[in-house]
Amino acid sequence: MSIFTFILGAFIGAFIGVLLMAMVKAGSMAEKQSLVDESRSRLKETEAMVEDLTEKNKYLTQNNRDKQNQIEELQQTIKDIEQLSTSNTYNNEKTILGKIKELVSDYQSQN
Repeated sequence: MSIFTFILGAFIGAFIGVLLMAMVKAGSMAEKQSLVDESRSRLKETEAMVEDLTEKNKYLTQNNRDKQNQIEELQQTIKDIEQLSTSNTYNNEKTILGKIKELVSDYQSQN
């Protein structure tokens, strides 16, 4: 169960509790019917809000996954560059620079 679902359940539970308390205190049938109608209206608004928040949550979750994948790709590129720069056994900076340029070019072509 996500925190979002938990909070939503708590919110709806509190709403129902307030409604029941108001109905107990209401005197006439007309007052009770008014409370029921008002609660139905608020419930529809809440359902619309939940639907909207659910869609936003899906979008943000996907966006987060995409960003995480980009971060992992960049981390791997940095590791590759680090490995190249520390494995210069022949003291040939031009070869290493060429490899770094190749890695950057590969990354840019993927994005």
